[in-house]
Amino acid sequence: MPKITKKEILDLCSEIDNSVEYLNHGGCGVFAFLVGSRLEKFDNCAVKVRVVDFYGEFTGNIEKAIPSDFSDIRNWEKNGVAFNHIVLEVKLKHLKPFFLDSHGIYESEKIVEGSIPVGFIQYIVQASKGWNSAFNRRQIPTIMRKVKQFFSPRGILCNDIQLKQWECKV
Repeated sequence: MPKITKKEILDLCSEIDNSVEYLNHGGCGVFAFLVGSRLEKFDNCAVKVRVVDFYGEFTGNIEKAIPSDFSDIRNWEKNGVAFNHIVLEVKLKHLKPFFLDSHGIYESEKIVEGSIPVGFIQYIVQASKGWNSAFNRRQIPTIMRKVKQFFSPRGILCNDIQLKQWECKV
């Protein structure tokens, strides 16, 4: 079965980051979903989606704050969570877990307790309201292309990554 290295993951982050503007300012959840859903297919890799609260205001567990309506990201705020940033927690066999966004290794003391399953994040990034508008969602096909170019030669099929109507709404 296929395996992946930390260096390969960081190379992918660099490739995506150099191709997309303001990804970590409104598109971090898209990055987490597209990259995380591929990384979890490797035998030596476990992935979780984590939330960063820059202000440290949320002191609960993220799983308890999940709203029933995802159409507006601000619905999380009603449960006390501000989506300041979304990162991946990556655990490769025989290595210490690390946090990741499109810039590469992410270091912060403000990561909220608990995690969101990678498959679940797709519903969160479908929210058409509340995200930082600095990230132009019309760049999502570029991210998808980079993910497919990276993972397909490594034996991870990307046929299920298809452009959906929500992905390009501005």
